[in-house]
Amino acid sequence: MPLPQKPSETGRLFTPRVDRYSQIAVRTNRYSVPTRLIGKRGESSYTPRTWSFTTETSRWPARG
Repeated sequence: MPLPQKPSETGRLFTPRVDRYSQIAVRTNRYSVPTRLIGKRGESSYTPRTWSFTTETSRWPARG
């Protein structure tokens, strides 16, 4: 079979909410995000090497 045209996601997806300390909890780890995101819920993609947190208006860490 040929490889798929689109790359597939190999990480796990979570939907954490940013707590009052400007952190999200993903599995057993806590990650800091900008304070402007406090109280917002977003989608977090987690792989053994990387993580990201995306809301309707922003992505953290930002891609350069």
